[in-house]
Amino acid sequence: MLIETSPPAVTPEMDAEIAAHLRLSSGFGLDRTTEARAAFRAAIANIEASIGLCLAPRGFVFRRRLSASTASVEAPISPVRSLTSVMRIPSDGGPAAALDLSLFTLEAGAGRTRIRSRIQFFDILEFTFDAGFGPEWADTPADLRRAALMLTGDMFDGRPDDEPARAPASIGALIAPWRPLRLSAGAR
Repeated sequence: MLIETSPPAVTPEMDAEIAAHLRLSSGFGLDRTTEARAAFRAAIANIEASIGLCLAPRGFVFRRRLSASTASVEAPISPVRSLTSVMRIPSDGGPAAALDLSLFTLEAGAGRTRIRSRIQFFDILEFTFDAGFGPEWADTPADLRRAALMLTGDMFDGRPDDEPARAPASIGALIAPWRPLRLSAGAR
């Protein structure tokens, strides 16, 4: 299970982009700013769930057993910028132990980051890492930033008594190139 160690931080640069997109003036007050930030975080979460990529830089933790054949695991969200710690969780219930980060490498693949180990572990490993396209919101590709802002506007303008919101086709078009490809041998 993927656990976010901190929610996406809304920086002053993000606030400025949100306010400009929503055409908010500085006189709207704290309530409107808080509402706009909540819509922005919801938009980011929605898009990230759709494409499996981290838009707003932040930290995560997840536990997984490495694949026996490859001594690797695919990160549940990408791109992973850096591993900050790896803990070995013994299956016998013993104490967790920190592992040397030099035992692990990150391999960026087609939309996913793979974490590889130089040795095989038979216990569960807990990976703590930083994800995102870079350390700043500006590092996120422009089309994904635009989609997040458009969805923020849609969520911000929506009301609880409205019909369930559907993302406009223009947002789908912006994120479509980032969706993971699902290849399967389908029956004819």
